[in-house]
Amino acid sequence: MSVYQPKYKDPKTGEMVKSAIWWMDFNLCGRRIRESTGVTRKTLAVEAQKRRKLDLERSLAGLPSETKEARIRTVGEMVEAYRTRYTDGHRRQSIKQLNSLSKHLMRHLSAIMLPDLNEDRVRGYVKERQAEEAGNRAINIEVGILARSIGRKRSDLWPGLKSLKERNDIGKALTPEQEAQLLAATVKAESPLIGPFVRIALTTGMRSGEILGLTWGRVNLLERFIVVGESKTTASSGRIIPMNEDLYQVLIAFADWHQQECGGIAPERYVFPIRKVRGRYENTRRMVSIRASWETVREEAGLSCRIHDLRHSACTKMAEAGVSEFGMMSVMGHVSRSMLERYSHVRMEAKRTAVEALSLKREATDGADLVGYGKESPKVSALPS
Repeated sequence: MSVYQPKYKDPKTGEMVKSAIWWMDFNLCGRRIRESTGVTRKTLAVEAQKRRKLDLERSLAGLPSETKEARIRTVGEMVEAYRTRYTDGHRRQSIKQLNSLSKHLMRHLSAIMLPDLNEDRVRGYVKERQAEEAGNRAINIEVGILARSIGRKRSDLWPGLKSLKERNDIGKALTPEQEAQLLAATVKAESPLIGPFVRIALTTGMRSGEILGLTWGRVNLLERFIVVGESKTTASSGRIIPMNEDLYQVLIAFADWHQQECGGIAPERYVFPIRKVRGRYENTRRMVSIRASWETVREEAGLSCRIHDLRHSACTKMAEAGVSEFGMMSVMGHVSRSMLERYSHVRMEAKRTAVEALSLKREATDGADLVGYGKESPKVSALPS
């Protein structure tokens, strides 16, 4: 156990100089701890090192011997170990989501040691993510990942840290006018892929990842249906979605484009190919993300919406057309009625049409006054209170 002043290269002179700040360097449970003491006097540095070692030893005292070493690991090490374990037995989409969300934990907390990860520090992380305009649902999931990485419930680790309130009304359906604006913008777009992508989303309700993962072997142009590949849920994978006439014509034209630009539509080739250098496309590999092209057409159309709102729009149009819940779930891939209701945004015009269909016909009442019980309507004061 020792304290020392590290040397560094002076950027101005190029000479090696000694730091004014003292650092601590000691071993605990087979792990080397090397940190700054934050002080410029050796006697204070020695005391700081003693306190740090004592704090770490106290954190070990209440744990079983086989988990003591884990208590002095960093957040980055714990999260990385959890991600490695998670790859065994989980779906690729779930693994992808975990990696995407855990990168924020690594960015903000990677170097923090577990004894220092108290409730205030986690609350600080939440505020940092909110300042970055991350959604409440994403932040809640990230904190959950952090707790699972440690191997404890978040309520046990940080009982005073409440989950953020998540919105239940996220997502919206495009109006027919907005849909027309979006389709017109795709025609003007530089990318030849964004048009087919938007049309597939609007006519099938498929998720973005499902569309980008399509191969031509799952697109049956003879019998006019699409077979969804690996999806977010088991119920969504493998579902069969028929093509309407509009989508059929779009995919016929898109297949011709593939013949000219990508060398064919073999079953194993991707419908949405990756773009290589010099603008060439290679359909033996799939496009990773279409977000850049989407943002371009969305701004051109003057709309404020997400890619996922195309799925909401498809579900809403089916609901307004009177499609049964079973039929909608077989297309959308949902497993619960509550989730289906979350996606279906029946517009006010459709609701008004629905209640107008319930209007009483005067002819069916032999001319009776429909407002009251005879020629006169009851007075407001006479109505039951």
